Amino acid sequence: MGAVDMPDDRIAAWHVRLAKGAGMHDTKGWLSLTDGAIRFADEGESDELLIPFAEVRKVRRVVGSPIILVIHEEGGRRIETAFYFVKPPPLKPPATTSMTRGMFGSPKRKNRRRGAAYLGQANQDYVDEVKTWQKRIREAVDQKPGG
Repeated sequence: MGAVDMPDDRIAAWHVRLAKGAGMHDTKGWLSLTDGAIRFADEGESDELLIPFAEVRKVRRVVGSPIILVIHEEGGRRIETAFYFVKPPPLKPPATTSMTRGMFGSPKRKNRRRGAAYLGQANQDYVDEVKTWQKRIREAVDQKPGG
């Protein structure tokens, strides 16, 4: 079971596992579909994540951003995995002192606003690719045996 080696059968993306305690870091690599799974391989193709179609519960595009969210099962647990089609904004706010917190508002809120603006702008450039990949993933999941 391997990814088809056609240029349009993989796309550059960043993988982020959205879970408490998961570290919230992004990994750059290649998103593709295999015969039975969503495949994400890091840039050097030395590590990969496989999400079997049978374990996928939902695939959705985060509206207004170049992100596909895949909700799936892993060992009986519900997992959310985000695939960004652009480099994700910083996932943690910068460290601040108590003095700057009061003077300039909440750094967490400011960081979220900046991230949302960045993703909204990037979405304009990637909306077609994101919609295409969402459709491809959904079709592959729907065609799984017993799906």
